[in-house]
Amino acid sequence: MDNISKVVATVLAFFLVSHQGYAQAEKSPCIGGDADDPEIYALQDSFLKGRYSTFYDKVDPFGSVENDARSAQIETLMQKTPDGFVQCSLLLSEQRGQRLLQTVTAYETQDGQYLFMLVVFAKLDRENKVIMYHFSSAPEEVFNRLM
Repeated sequence: MDNISKVVATVLAFFLVSHQGYAQAEKSPCIGGDADDPEIYALQDSFLKGRYSTFYDKVDPFGSVENDARSAQIETLMQKTPDGFVQCSLLLSEQRGQRLLQTVTAYETQDGQYLFMLVVFAKLDRENKVIMYHFSSAPEEVFNRLM
């Protein structure tokens, strides 16, 4: 291979890798997801990576969950999954009318267990806001709460 071909191959490889990373940054961190909304993406990403305080700030910005209950939930998550989860898979994404979206996501732990999460978003002031969430290791408990 001559020098020009090597340079072209290197530039092409760099271009493909850099654009692949850019495209992935725009998608959901969860398998099967396509969170083109920055709020949904940030919520999934914070929980996946174990940033539980950030997650709670997003799902409960007004602090309606009592501090003791919130702290207990974060402490439990930190004990069981201090580094977050291995991966997440979007199991259900269902639009309900023009303003409601409900999602069920499975988060896999290091030891192969799953935590299932239901999040219901409402389109308020042109942004998706969390109006309800629930998570459990029992999938039927989560699916029974679908709207």
